[in-house]
Amino acid sequence: MAFLVFGDREFPDRFLKAGLPVVGVAHDTASALGHLKASTAEDVVVGFPGFEGEEFAFHAAELYRDRRFYLACDRPTAELWARAAALGVQLVSRRTAVEDVRRAATSPRGSLTNRESVDPEVLTEADAEYQTAKAIALRTLKHQRIAVYCPSGGKGKTAITASLATVAAAWTKRKGLEYKVCVVEGAPPTQQQSIWDWLQVPETVPVDITAWGKTEGLPGWDAVERLLVNVGSVSRVSDLVNLYFLPPPRNLADVVSGETMLRVLGILDQYFDLVVVDLPPDLRYNAALVAVQTSPVVLLVVTPERPVVKQCQTVVNQAPRLQINLSALRLALNCPHSPAAVSLDPRKYSEALGGIPAIGPVIPHDPDLVALLNKGGLPPVLAKPDGPFGRAMWQLTGAVLGHEIFQGVEKRRRSLLAFLKRRLAAQ
Repeated sequence: MAFLVFGDREFPDRFLKAGLPVVGVAHDTASALGHLKASTAEDVVVGFPGFEGEEFAFHAAELYRDRRFYLACDRPTAELWARAAALGVQLVSRRTAVEDVRRAATSPRGSLTNRESVDPEVLTEADAEYQTAKAIALRTLKHQRIAVYCPSGGKGKTAITASLATVAAAWTKRKGLEYKVCVVEGAPPTQQQSIWDWLQVPETVPVDITAWGKTEGLPGWDAVERLLVNVGSVSRVSDLVNLYFLPPPRNLADVVSGETMLRVLGILDQYFDLVVVDLPPDLRYNAALVAVQTSPVVLLVVTPERPVVKQCQTVVNQAPRLQINLSALRLALNCPHSPAAVSLDPRKYSEALGGIPAIGPVIPHDPDLVALLNKGGLPPVLAKPDGPFGRAMWQLTGAVLGHEIFQGVEKRRRSLLAFLKRRLAAQ
């Protein structure tokens, strides 16, 4: 008996620590396919989170018919049970995956030798098609810049900024992508929670945006990296090794001009796939105004309070004079103090702001958020991804990055059986 275990870094570690005979692990689907080709292990445990795990397990089970597949999931639906049963995939609980797999592997099992095998050429072509479809689906994630703005302070804008960048970095890392994300703090420091707090990084790194004024031309990546904080290295969170942070100086408004901000953002655009800029409420800062004017997407954070809505209406009305592109604005409805937020309709606020389209779900009140923030360790959005705030931020990040493009991969997976039948019939 030997196991292949695939999943994010924590998942295979649980099997290794349990002493099971694990002969191969992979943290992304490309590496996992390589292990399936190279290894003869009959038992394969798939622990990639969410749709990624389902997609991969069913793809692999259809092709690699001489293996037994276990799919770790949280709350399987009746449809998921039916699809798994049709392909001989056994569902196990993510929380008790080690115990469930150990028990299943030591129970009486049927032989795999009489199952019809798939021609190696078909395997190669199907795997290549799977990877190509996935790469095409991910292609539109490249090279984006998003500014996050609210005309009123203390409304959750900084939490949204940091969490959006965190989710994007962790999500793409788990998918095996080299997808670099940078958070730029374009707002002066305040007494409220800062980006440092939301990223769970100690405010001790002597780096800020003023150092960029000494660079000439387009600096190389080594020089750029030295001018940033690598969140994964400082926090020791492996999913965040491609997340970087550019902090502000204490006197940001006095020392950072619009020209400096434009230059910094231009350099970051060259090296990062996603740049997320946190902005101050006051757009009279030239650096803040330049960031809003030049960002292809601007998340306008709105809360249900009437004064905040009126302030946002003023920003929208003044947009032509401020040379802000109205088509770049997207409304994000945040309700940090309202437990009843889920009943609110973002379309109502969209209409009040001249038809600016809403994006993502309503971000609701989360009673555990402050405790998670003060606890330390993982950023709150990773520490409790299934909480009210975490769930909403994962959905918002998916909407911002175009998560619906993964439907193309879903259609590819559903048509796989027909593809195999055509190939086998032609032989």
